[in-house]
Amino acid sequence: MVAQSVSNGSLNHKMPDIKNKDEIGVLSKAVDEKVHSLRQVIGEVINQSESLAATSQELSATVEEATAASEQISDTLGQLAAGATSQAISVSDTSGVIGQLSANAQQVAENAEIVNQSSGEAAKAAELGALQAENAVEKMFEIQEVQIKLLKLFFS
Repeated sequence: MVAQSVSNGSLNHKMPDIKNKDEIGVLSKAVDEKVHSLRQVIGEVINQSESLAATSQELSATVEEATAASEQISDTLGQLAAGATSQAISVSDTSGVIGQLSANAQQVAENAEIVNQSSGEAAKAAELGALQAENAVEKMFEIQEVQIKLLKLFFS
């Protein structure tokens, strides 16, 4: 009955203790040792399976943590990329503004040169106008003197 139970996969039965030294006793002892050995092997397999299951759970938890860390790194890299793009746009905008300021400064410099030239021309015109006014005043005095002389001649 024990041999039949073992052949069906059950190792829970114990061999009856046979004291005979004949073939049946030796066979009974060998089957008992084999059942005991199988129990040990199966026990070791169960222990290793449990250890493997625990290690597998730890590995699974580590993988989940690594995945979460990778997602965080990916999000951070995405934010950095967006920030870099924003900075590049800002630099481009700033460059455009600086270019416009430079063009405006050039225009102001050109306008200042034109004003300077116009001021010089206005100063020359003012000088010429002053000379002409002075000449006109002199001519008036001369006319006045001629009138006085004529009046004196006429009334004398």
